[in-house]
Amino acid sequence: PPGPPPEPLRQRRRHLHPIWLRADLLPAVEHDWLQHRWLSRTELLGSVLIVVRHRLHRHANSHLQHRRRHALAGRLLREANLQSADSLHRLHHDELRGER
Repeated sequence: PPGPPPEPLRQRRRHLHPIWLRADLLPAVEHDWLQHRWLSRTELLGSVLIVVRHRLHRHANSHLQHRRRHALAGRLLREANLQSADSLHRLHHDELRGER
């Protein structure tokens, strides 16, 4: 069975927005959420929104990437019993409208 998260991840848990400010680390994030579930709900939702927003900006012209991000974020939120993918969609599009 999978053990506890690696030590660097456990240390960074104390920060407001942990390691997931870097969207290229999404696979490790997904594994940690689904396998270990050691984040609080607030930390989880914040991290999902950060990853989705960063990836949306990095691949603004790729509709397929956009759909994949929604599918992954929605699945992670359902796994954590948080909000629906539609709620996440509205949240991050509201953020983008505010930034432009």
